[in-house]
Amino acid sequence: MVDERSLIQRLQRGDPSAFREAFEQHKDRLYRLALNLLHDPDEAEDAVQEAFISLTRGIADFEGRSQLGTWLYRVTYNAALQRLRRARTTQGIVSDDSAAAERFKDPGAGPEERLDAAELRRRLDAAMATLPDSLRMAFFLRDVEGLSTLEAAETLGVTETALKVRLHRARLALREQITDAPLPGTTTAAGMSCEEAVSHVSDYLDGTLADDMRARVEAHVERCEHCRITVDSTRDTVALAGERRAVVLPAPRSTRLFSRLQAILAARASEA
Repeated sequence: MVDERSLIQRLQRGDPSAFREAFEQHKDRLYRLALNLLHDPDEAEDAVQEAFISLTRGIADFEGRSQLGTWLYRVTYNAALQRLRRARTTQGIVSDDSAAAERFKDPGAGPEERLDAAELRRRLDAAMATLPDSLRMAFFLRDVEGLSTLEAAETLGVTETALKVRLHRARLALREQITDAPLPGTTTAAGMSCEEAVSHVSDYLDGTLADDMRARVEAHVERCEHCRITVDSTRDTVALAGERRAVVLPAPRSTRLFSRLQAILAARASEA
C-alpha cells in the first residue's frame, strides 16, 4: 500500500519513481472514468494523459485538501467532459450514448428467461449509456468505482445531497432497465406507502438511514412483495456495477502512454 503523504512529497521533489508509482496506482480508475464518458479508448487515453500532465504541473501547489486520487479524478473528469463537449459541437451530435447503447442492444429476453452474468453486464452497459451524464457519473463513481459519497461529490463538483439524489434516481432507472422485476407497488403497508419506501431505497442499501426510519422501511418491505423485489433488484444492480471494475487500461496502451508522458517530462526538463 502506497503511503500517499510520502508519495506526494516525493512527487514534489521530482522523484521519477514516484511518478511511476502514481501512474500505476491510478491509471486504471482514471481510464475507466474517461472511457465511461467518451466511449472511445483513444480519447479516454488522451484524457488520462492530460490528467497526469496536470499532476506534474500542479503537484508543487498540492495542499492535500483532498486525496490525490480524488484530485486526479476531478482533472480526468473535466478533461473527458471537455472532449465530449467538443465532439458534440463539432460533429453536431446530441450524445454518444445512443451509439453506445446500440452496441450493447439486447433484443429482449422474455420475462421467464434467466439471464446469465454476461447478458446482465451487457444490459447494464446499455442502460448506463441511456442515462443523462449527471446520473450516469453519480452511479459510475459510487457503484462502479466504489468512491464514497463525499469523494464522488467532490469529483463532480456538487454537494453530497445532490450526489445522493442523482445516485438514487440512477439506481432505480437502471434497475428497471436491466431486470425483469416488476415496478414498485402503490399500496400502504406497516404505516408507510410504497412511494415513501422506494424513496429511501438507496439510503437503506447504503446503511445511512436513521435507526427508526430503517425499521419502518424494513417493516414495510416485509409486508410488501413489490417493494421487497424493488430492494433486492436494486441491490443486485449495485452489485453488478462493481463487476465493471475489471476494466483496466490495456497493457499496450499503458506502456505507450507512460512512454509519451516520460518524453513530455524530459522535453520540459530540457527547456527549463
